[in-house]
Amino acid sequence: MLLAVALAAFAACGGDGGSPVQPTPTGGAPTDTDADTAAARRAVDAWLALIDAGDYDGAYDATATSFRENVTAEEFRRETGMVRATLGAIRSRTVATTRRTTTLPDAPPGDYIVFEFDAVYERRPDTGERVTAVLEDGEWRVVGYYIIR
Repeated sequence: MLLAVALAAFAACGGDGGSPVQPTPTGGAPTDTDADTAAARRAVDAWLALIDAGDYDGAYDATATSFRENVTAEEFRRETGMVRATLGAIRSRTVATTRRTTTLPDAPPGDYIVFEFDAVYERRPDTGERVTAVLEDGEWRVVGYYIIR
């Protein structure tokens, strides 16, 4: 599907649309704590709010360093704008799953939390979104965003 390809392309990922490239490794296995999940969720929600508002520059600036090393601001603005124009306005978004891991396909070891959302868009009411956050220098930052259905 075009949406998955476009979003996976600007996230500089491997073929499955589920793996960011080169997030900053933090070493060691993560501890699964509610506080970390809540902090990552706040970062993801703030990032999605920027995307939903059309503030692609702000969203780009809020991504992990590894994301910005692989994708230019221009590419991000162009691809995100194209995809969001296809979807239309967001109507609702709810968390479907949350998964913490230290490994992802085609990515170095790190401390990741992967959120999958059920989303309703104006022109596509049954949409899935996957947002991956990585712990970078003590802060959770978005490192991947995918339309998964």
